[in-house]
Amino acid sequence: MWTVPLKPGTRALDFKIDLLVGPIDDEDSAAVSKSIALVELLEKGPAVLVFVKEGCPTCQYTLPFLEKMYQSYPQSKVSIVVIAQEEASAASRMVHNFGIPTTPILLDPEPCTLSAQYKLVYVPTFFYVGQDREIKMAFESFNREEFKSLNEVVAQANGASPRSLFSSGEGVPSFRPG
Repeated sequence: MWTVPLKPGTRALDFKIDLLVGPIDDEDSAAVSKSIALVELLEKGPAVLVFVKEGCPTCQYTLPFLEKMYQSYPQSKVSIVVIAQEEASAASRMVHNFGIPTTPILLDPEPCTLSAQYKLVYVPTFFYVGQDREIKMAFESFNREEFKSLNEVVAQANGASPRSLFSSGEGVPSFRPG
């Protein structure tokens, strides 16, 4: 298992970054955005923060499973957000190309200040943050068992049974490095 820079038991760092709102293309430089702070995400319950980059094959592989998790718990008490190390146009391409039409996308463009504060080395990197701002779970890359555990924690926080994210015929590997 990979070591994550901010480990469970540490306090999640505050942030306020832009949320990608609506479709944005390279020709439309007037992107609609609003800022979201960690404290806002935690007002309704815990938060799942997933750091990704458009050119990362493991991120591309992981995003549809994350979208499935997001859609599995409507009216969720857990905020699930993707934090893209991208400008708005690249993040918008991820939405269209990699199967994440409803999961909220936050933007951490170059120089990826938030990613640097979280001391990220690899993407995707996942953090489950409790309402007390303590990081309860953290892992890097795609790890099927860790992803299942995250899904179970999200389901439990919602008072629901975990929804199946992987079909037996999908051939989902146990691990894909980031």
